[in-house]
Amino acid sequence: MQGCERAWNFPPASSDASLELGRTLGVSQLVSDVMVGRGITGERDARRFLEPSGSDFSDPFEFPAMEEACARVHRGVREGEKIVVYGDYDVDGMTASTLLYWVLKKLGASVEVFIPDRHSAGYGLNCDAIRALREAGTTLIITVDNGVSATREIAFAAELGVSVIVTDHHTLPDELPRQALLLHPRLPGREYPFPHLCGAGVAFKLGLALLATSTLDGREEVRERFERNCLDVVTIGTVADMVPLVGENRAIVRQGLCQLARTEHPGLRALLGLEQLVGRRLTVDHVGFKICPKLNSAGRIDDHRLSLELLTTRDESAAGRLALKLAQINHERIRLVSELMKLALEKAPDWADRALPVVSLPTDKKGLVGLVAQRLKDSFHKPFLVLAAVGSAATGSGRSVDGFDLVAALTSAGSHLMRFGGHAMAVGFTIDPARVEAFADSLEAYAVERLVTRPDPPPVEVSAVVEPGALTQRTLAELERLAPFGQGNPSPLLALRRLQVSRADRIGDGKHVRLESSLIPRGVKNVGFNLGDAVMGALEQTSYLDVAFHFELDNWNGRESLQMRLQAVRPAI
Repeated sequence: MQGCERAWNFPPASSDASLELGRTLGVSQLVSDVMVGRGITGERDARRFLEPSGSDFSDPFEFPAMEEACARVHRGVREGEKIVVYGDYDVDGMTASTLLYWVLKKLGASVEVFIPDRHSAGYGLNCDAIRALREAGTTLIITVDNGVSATREIAFAAELGVSVIVTDHHTLPDELPRQALLLHPRLPGREYPFPHLCGAGVAFKLGLALLATSTLDGREEVRERFERNCLDVVTIGTVADMVPLVGENRAIVRQGLCQLARTEHPGLRALLGLEQLVGRRLTVDHVGFKICPKLNSAGRIDDHRLSLELLTTRDESAAGRLALKLAQINHERIRLVSELMKLALEKAPDWADRALPVVSLPTDKKGLVGLVAQRLKDSFHKPFLVLAAVGSAATGSGRSVDGFDLVAALTSAGSHLMRFGGHAMAVGFTIDPARVEAFADSLEAYAVERLVTRPDPPPVEVSAVVEPGALTQRTLAELERLAPFGQGNPSPLLALRRLQVSRADRIGDGKHVRLESSLIPRGVKNVGFNLGDAVMGALEQTSYLDVAFHFELDNWNGRESLQMRLQAVRPAI
């Protein structure tokens, strides 16, 4: 029963620091309590948190190689070199590619975007692609969202006379490429002031720097227009890559969501129209659950170029056709992932007792195994690696839990792999199918020393305890001052203690539930997705429940209402 078997952690009573912060800022005690609980205690930091702006953006030239990178690009533009933006097929990579393509076209460059096919070439730079690009006349490659681990490939490019600028944010390898200009926010000893930019964020910074150092007429106005009008695209990449929404990322997304609501990009307008989001106040959830899956779906099971075309087109009718096509592909993606999940669960006897399961699936849908790994991780609260084990090389993807570094784990078993990359929480890799068993055993030995084989489910981390009378529009408005919510700044989890429940009704397919209680204010809806069994089990013991929930505005068929979206329940103690 979700919530019943989990530990609940409650915040301490309002501290003197919270009371003082609330008085100083003129915010409610609820808001100041949540901020203090998240380590935001100083007035300056709290004001910047509540009102992030462009002034929170760091100077692009804080990247150590930025001046050299700009000089190399401008030389390439002046001399008519063929420049290739070498991207990635996920949303972060596609948005990053789009941003640099726009800037380079504005500068007058001879530029095209190349994104390797997920199924035939895999992630990142590869020598075959570099050779083909050089034969087609390319002399400058700018990577986006990849490249920092491509030491061999970059050396090969140098041999062919191809310059490489790397813009990336992934985990740094032990050996960095020496024959490329590196733009990365975490280079050792030379860190950019904000370490958590995604690939689109780094590309955005390069774009700003290129415009600032250009010879364009009114270059400052052009740069400001780019910054203002492209924050929606950077926001989509930032949300998609699930980087922490703090600091500079928070400022990007707060402003970018507003920009997205009035976007000038036909492709984004078409996607918003399909979801009936035009004119709505947009949230991270709208981007993460409505926009990003459609952009991602093409590269997972069809042609990734469809999404890139949607992002770059200026044609309204083409945008509409492409958006509809992506929606259809995404629907198919949902069906296929459900089928693969069923296959993975059928193999549970083989992996249930493992600390780090490696699940091989008989599929050629390489782009879907990461989604299966995510679902398994969420369901069983431990890291998972899932393989598409068809053909001469198996392609895998992994998702981790807090505190367990998957890159370090794969490094420990790297002798079994053909290639791998990623970051602590998500990785991709390729392996000879004949070595999967030895690879899995090596990983298991590594993981059992660092993980509990049967970990407890994560605790319910309550941000604040409230009374039923606080469930008002005013409280919701106060909480929304803490948005945007996401990694590093989750939506506050509120709790009602000893809520007397008079009735609970299963809804939907019976997995979901709705409560009735005279204490819940009139007009406030509630729903608990996948909590039907938990609620019914708790009510067998008592009619008094502790409930943890997100308080939000629900929009259904054009009608808005306050809603408690239940996250966990337990018998009141």
